[in-house]
Amino acid sequence: SQIDFHLSQVHSVLFDEVWAINAMIGVLPRIDRAFILDPMSRFFDTEDAGSMTEMMRLVLPTAYYPIYSCEL
Repeated sequence: SQIDFHLSQVHSVLFDEVWAINAMIGVLPRIDRAFILDPMSRFFDTEDAGSMTEMMRLVLPTAYYPIYSCEL
């Protein structure tokens, strides 16, 4: 779970690879890959993602890791 992951970070546990899911790309400091359930157009072309929209518009253009997504 997210809480278990954050607690492990506090206690210096290291991981080979870290994946973020959805809006967690705006929270986790070191991400290797991300899986985002919505197509990118939902964030850039509409307001359909609700309160996630603004954060995703800021974070997605600077993502340095592969992002896996779906299409409607």
